[in-house]
Amino acid sequence: MADKVSKGATRVANAISTVLGKVAKQGNVITQCVTSLQNTYGGKPVPKADVNAIANTVARLRGWSAASMAPRKSEVRKIVRQYPRINEAVKKYTDTHDNFTWHTAMRLITCLHREPALNQALKLMDASNAAKTVKPIKAVGQAVSRIMNIDTTGKQIVGFQNALEALCEKHSIDW
Repeated sequence: MADKVSKGATRVANAISTVLGKVAKQGNVITQCVTSLQNTYGGKPVPKADVNAIANTVARLRGWSAASMAPRKSEVRKIVRQYPRINEAVKKYTDTHDNFTWHTAMRLITCLHREPALNQALKLMDASNAAKTVKPIKAVGQAVSRIMNIDTTGKQIVGFQNALEALCEKHSIDW
């Protein structure tokens, strides 16, 4: 027998679906989702049946394809499970960082999921940001390498690759 789903689960799913539809790339979307969860569950953990019902309802309302459904439902479940901690984490993170996108929010929520202590989650978040920093000249070299590794016989692409190789040699760019 399936677990009973709270009446508020559908309301939360509708709110999350609406918010995701309006502003899918803004970090402040997260706070709107958290507000809906807070109003319904009052800071208490969301029952497992409700977590699954919310994720499934959001997927249905958003019309997600089979290919994207699993990771997106996972994001929704992370938001729902971590909602009591999200607002404080967002506030602390934005106190020391300039931008906060949807993707940053999801990384922060993943860090909250991995680390029970907020300060440790924020350190993990900063460590993941620092690890991705690449010097511009290295980034150019990596991009050139990807372009040069395109396997083609098209005259325009081959000509472009040859010109790019000459340009890299002229400016001492390793690729």
